[in-house]
Order: sequence, then C-alpha cells, then structure tokens
Amino acid sequence: MRILLAEDHENTAETYRLILEAEGHDVLVTSNGADCISMYNQYLNCRQPFDVVILDYRLPIRDGIEIAKHVLSLTPDQRILMASSYPEDVITRSAECLNREVEFLVKPFDITELADVVGKAKIAPLIGVRI
Repeated sequence: MRILLAEDHENTAETYRLILEAEGHDVLVTSNGADCISMYNQYLNCRQPFDVVILDYRLPIRDGIEIAKHVLSLTPDQRILMASSYPEDVITRSAECLNREVEFLVKPFDITELADVVGKAKIAPLIGVRI
C-alpha cells in the first residue's frame, strides 16, 4: 500500500513509518498540514493517490480535519485514518463536517494495532465512525 502520514511528533512519525514499512508499505511522511496537502496534490495524477491517509488530529498550519476536507474534495472515496490522543467524541464531532465514514485510533495504541488497521483493505466498521 502507498500511505501518506501526517504526524508532527518526529519520534511517533518515525515509529509509524518503521512499523508500516516492515509490513511492506510505502510510507511518505509529512510533519504539518500544509506539507501533507501539498504532497497529496503532487500525487493526484494517480487514480487513487494513496491507499490510506493517516492524520494526526492536531497538526501545525492545518489540522487533520482540514486536511481530510481537502483530500475528500479531490478524492471522495479516499480512505482516511485519524490517529490522535484527542478523545473519540471530540474527533467524532469535528468529523461530522466530512459527511462520510472515517477511521480513527485513539493514542496511545499498540503499534501492531496500527499495522493491523492499515492492512485492512477497507474501512473497519468497528473502529470507524459513521457520520
């Protein structure tokens, strides 16, 4: 899978990248919302630029919800996974504006859980939020 990851904590991003690459995924890492949007836009020539976009909820410049809005405006069926320490209800309320299902993992989570969720070919309803 090709994965776009936006995570502003360098150690966390590196841990995610290492575990996902160990599973055979191609991972591109950005550390803020503007760079994430720019990277996504660069890959738009592909039919589906990324298999999954993993977003931290709170990022510098543009937050995860803003990124998700942008991405979904360009690719409505893009798989989005929010990985954040913010409470589930905060993310759920914020994601209502997306008008679609997103996945999320609340930090801290076991790193193998990230690999398991990402490895699924489609949205996992038991982790997803139906908006």
